[in-house]
Amino acid sequence: MPKYLSWSVLSFCFMVAVLPHQANAQGSQFGEISVSEESVQLRYLRPTAQPADNLEEGQLGLGLFFNEERDIVASANYYIDASALRINRLSVLIGPVAYGALLSEENQDVFAFALGAEARYRLLRDPQVTIVGQAVYAPDILTFGSADNVWDVIARAEVPVTNRVTGFAGYRLFEIDLVQGKTELEESLHLGLRYRF
Repeated sequence: MPKYLSWSVLSFCFMVAVLPHQANAQGSQFGEISVSEESVQLRYLRPTAQPADNLEEGQLGLGLFFNEERDIVASANYYIDASALRINRLSVLIGPVAYGALLSEENQDVFAFALGAEARYRLLRDPQVTIVGQAVYAPDILTFGSADNVWDVIARAEVPVTNRVTGFAGYRLFEIDLVQGKTELEESLHLGLRYRF
């Protein structure tokens, strides 16, 4: 296993391990892996049953992305349900997202605060098919280091495989506009599995 890959996996496991492990009455925790031709994304999702301080009930997410170019990106988000936008079979989550990227090019490190949104539409009930769209944007004023902004857009379809496992397939555009030029971390189809535990 390449050195950067083992470091990335260990870092992701550490992030999950340090999270508070309290009983969750509202929902289950999820682990997710997404693979494309040249990249891997690991995610941990945990709905919060008891809001901390003044945070509304929502969903905490942690992610770790790495690709063949040895770009490594850690991310964290806290999405809340946009109840006002709820329509039959459609739900929308919105909230802040943070990215920390160690790019393969020397002295090209990026840290960004962004606003993200996720829309889920249940297309079919039997068999269950859900269409998911995600969009995250960090403007120049909230992007630090050697970049001007960050874009992360995902569209995919999800289908349950078992009671605990959901499979998905889709397309992702993940790019960082650097001060000089831009770098596309991913622009490709991906496949993945999400496990509920």
